[in-house]
Amino acid sequence: MNKLLADTTPADLKKRNRERLAKMNVHNSLADAFLEHPKYSPSVKTLLIDALSRVGIYNQDIFIQRAVLVQSEEMAFHMMRWARMIDAYNTKIQKAQRFVKLGQAPMLQRADGVIVGLFPFDYLAWTDQIANRHATNMKDIPNIQGITGGEIWFEGGVSPQARKALEAQNWVVKENVGVSLGLN
Repeated sequence: MNKLLADTTPADLKKRNRERLAKMNVHNSLADAFLEHPKYSPSVKTLLIDALSRVGIYNQDIFIQRAVLVQSEEMAFHMMRWARMIDAYNTKIQKAQRFVKLGQAPMLQRADGVIVGLFPFDYLAWTDQIANRHATNMKDIPNIQGITGGEIWFEGGVSPQARKALEAQNWVVKENVGVSLGLN
């Protein structure tokens, strides 16, 4: 991948990325919005699409819909890390069946019905803002068919308060998963 990024012009990367998004059945207007997004460098776009294309599951456009909402280079990098976590989980831990959406968060759903959220946070503190965002996201649970459980995987750590709040809602919380996913 490093060789590809070093040896390929931005225009050629864009063409390659457009072709890969089309193979993932991402609608042209959504693909255009992502490919023209000013906060993503050509390299970050390519790394994100490369990771997402390896996942090969239904509804990948849900992830791209979230990706076009970023408003900073830091969040663009975060989205690329997120795609890499999803790819690593799908490759090394368990295959997913499809993407589902809780609020603006793209999550995986496995064939056994378990919803898996993967987040590239170095540490999750349970702030009022996080608690409110989580509560808003949970309103979408009734719209998802076949849920049998839920897991939330964090690349880094989780505060005791965050763990307690999530586990009280029957989420299985896994932290410091970067090594088991091969990201470190």
